[in-house]
Amino acid sequence: MNLRTFTVSNRDNEQLNAVVVCAFQATAINRTFLVYTLNEHLDSQLTRIYLAPVEIEPQAVLMSTASNEEFKAATQVLKALFEDLGKGQAQHASYQRIELGEHEVPPARLEGHHQIKVNLQWVLKLLSADPSAPGEAVGQPLIQTEEPESQHQQEQHPLPAKTLTYQLSATSSDPSMALHYSLGDRQKAPAAQSLPAPSSVNTSQDQSRFENLRKLERNIRVVVASLNQKKKDLEARGAQLKKLEQQLAEREAVLLRRESELEGKDNELNEGLSELAKIDHDLDELFRDLSIEDGTAAGL
Repeated sequence: MNLRTFTVSNRDNEQLNAVVVCAFQATAINRTFLVYTLNEHLDSQLTRIYLAPVEIEPQAVLMSTASNEEFKAATQVLKALFEDLGKGQAQHASYQRIELGEHEVPPARLEGHHQIKVNLQWVLKLLSADPSAPGEAVGQPLIQTEEPESQHQQEQHPLPAKTLTYQLSATSSDPSMALHYSLGDRQKAPAAQSLPAPSSVNTSQDQSRFENLRKLERNIRVVVASLNQKKKDLEARGAQLKKLEQQLAEREAVLLRRESELEGKDNELNEGLSELAKIDHDLDELFRDLSIEDGTAAGL
């Protein structure tokens, strides 16, 4: 079975190989989580898995942050997913399985992820079986948030000689990350001895950072909505101005036409006045000639 692997760093900056178990979206809170394992066995029945909040982008998976309430909600959703896995069909509407496809999972920090104890057989079933196909019952899934254990406590849980061992050939785009992964060959991951639970690592700082990111996201959305509204207003004003310009152009054309008509009438009036002046001049000449003729006749 080919599995997707990625690198996880602990507080000591040790790089560990993690294997992706699955990814799902918690519909109630609209958040996506990645489930992965470091092959840490706590006893003959339990193993440790991790919940990592992520954002799915078109070409990659981006690591994100989540609040304690969101981690609790995601844990309940994971329990519902395991219950559906035992029944062989999806009945809960609280989640949606996410197929990562060719998406690359980037390196991550272990401190910001949620640790959970769960039955080993359920993890094996989720890794190796088709979730949509019914399978044999393996009991009720035990899911509980894990408190940090000391190194001494961890050493009191050696891995039994007889466990369900699946030889899983893990592959990665990075040849240095390729490994022969066996559920049953390791007692604990290097990080298990020193990693505290996420709730004890800068919880208040993570919560504050998470709230600040949420506030920033809300502010950005408000600004974008305001800019979109202003854009619509400007487009409406632009259309109105264009309409007014068209009306002004039409009125200007009417005025020019009327001005041309008035100029034509003015020319006709000037021509009429010129003709009247000529007629008046001709009349004056005629009356003057008549006066001369009358004077001559009287002298005779």
